[in-house]
Amino acid sequence: GINTAIYSRSGGSQGIGFAIPANMVRVVVASAKGGSAAVKRPWLGAKLQEVTPEIADSLGLKAANGALVDEAMPGTPAAKAGLKSGDVITKLNGEEVKDASDLTRHIGGLKPGEKVELTYLRDGAEKTADITLGSLNSEQTAKADDAPTTDSALKLGVQLAPANDGQHGVAIVNVDPDGLAASKGLASGDVIMEVAGKPVSTPSEVKAGIAKAKQDGKKTVLMLVKTADASRFVAFEFPKA
Repeated sequence: GINTAIYSRSGGSQGIGFAIPANMVRVVVASAKGGSAAVKRPWLGAKLQEVTPEIADSLGLKAANGALVDEAMPGTPAAKAGLKSGDVITKLNGEEVKDASDLTRHIGGLKPGEKVELTYLRDGAEKTADITLGSLNSEQTAKADDAPTTDSALKLGVQLAPANDGQHGVAIVNVDPDGLAASKGLASGDVIMEVAGKPVSTPSEVKAGIAKAKQDGKKTVLMLVKTADASRFVAFEFPKA
């Protein structure tokens, strides 16, 4: 059978898990044959999540279908093929992809080294990429940053500061447990990487990105947030007037 592999940071487990977080599905698939001890994992190298109606609205999609790319990790088949965060994978070898779980299942039936054609949407335009699946051998993790506290004028219930690792990103350094950000599962140490599709480096850029999304008539603003070991898109709805 085919099992979705959720692998530990220590690398010490066999990587077979049966619990998939509701909002995050990683494309890591283990294919075990005939009871063999060797387990080969087809590796796309993209972290995915489901496309919710709020995310579909933020991206201007007609329907909440497909698999949203959180991150194409450096050096992986997905990254080499040009996939990047914000792309929505809609087809695999010409067959429609209903959601991230659907894509995971289909890739689970393939082997490392097989070539696949992915169709995806970027900025409203349909594109295709030919990808040769790799073989999983290690996990790459993202590290959240500590940063000094600064006030933010946002109504997310967070305090923000520039990330201090020399790269772009805005660190969340304090979260109101009763605030909007906390209700979406955000926590201190998470890093906001993009707001409405644009990279951010300062709290003011986060605020400006939110303001522009509202000015553009969006019902929601989409943020790419990096946690200690994953990245995911979070959609915040604007209060109704």
